[in-house]
Amino acid sequence: MKSFEEFVNYYKETNRFLLPLVNYSKKPLTDKQLESKYKEYCKKIEKQNEKREEKIIDNKIKMYESMLNPTDAKSEHCKRIDETMKKVHEKNDISCYRKFYNSLEYWQKKIIDDNMWLCPKKNGAYTFDGCHILDRGKYSKLADDEDNIVLLPRYLHKCLDDYINPFSNKIMKKEEHDDIWICIVGEERWNRLHEKALN
Repeated sequence: MKSFEEFVNYYKETNRFLLPLVNYSKKPLTDKQLESKYKEYCKKIEKQNEKREEKIIDNKIKMYESMLNPTDAKSEHCKRIDETMKKVHEKNDISCYRKFYNSLEYWQKKIIDDNMWLCPKKNGAYTFDGCHILDRGKYSKLADDEDNIVLLPRYLHKCLDDYINPFSNKIMKKEEHDDIWICIVGEERWNRLHEKALN
């Protein structure tokens, strides 16, 4: 908001009023009229500021509400992922894991078995994690694709997510990481998922 002096100087230099006042006066104004105009100007500026503040507060409220009750595209995507995960868990298909486990050496099986305690139990049985074969961040369009999710024990899931070899406990390079995934899901499914990611 401008001072009265700035308001008057602007008027005298341009023969116009500062916005948001309407410039309709053709005759020069007296000092008293200018004072009245300045008061009008101040009221309008204050009203504008109030509306701006209300809008800021309203936007903040909407932002917090959206955080508490997400409805944006991102959260809808997360909902779809949750729904897909639920379907995968309901099917409880651990055939990929069983095939992989049966292909392991005895000492490798023992490492997996010794870490099964990480899996939560439900009705006395271990429950496995729904794991994204292709990373959900990098391949977001496949994040809610049922074909891209497989059930694995938590230990194996964590190792693969962290690029840690589950048997040597050493950091894996991408090639070694991918080889383990191919052993789990098979080359055909691995290639199919990569083709989907490219299309």
